[in-house]
Amino acid sequence: MGGKRSSRRLSDSSIAWKAIRNSKDGDFYVDEYNFELEKLSRVGKNTWFVGPWLFAESYPYRLIRSYFKRTTYWTDFDPFRAKKEEAFRNNATAVYREH
Repeated sequence: MGGKRSSRRLSDSSIAWKAIRNSKDGDFYVDEYNFELEKLSRVGKNTWFVGPWLFAESYPYRLIRSYFKRTTYWTDFDPFRAKKEEAFRNNATAVYREH
């Protein structure tokens, strides 16, 4: 199972080339996110395979989060909160360092 074979399979998959859709989750910075995504769409850079890392990697998380936002009882639940807080704590020195 070499990397080339896996990479070829990924590049041929429809998921890799499917457009990253605008978010309608009402979460923070959704307008800015959608504005930047629209700019990427105009130049053909709005898919997981060719888009900028930030959009490609954050899209699945934003999508999952949007499912919780649409519920009645889980609307404020963030399934990634514990990991985000852990990452912040582990990198607090770098976060607060003055440049």
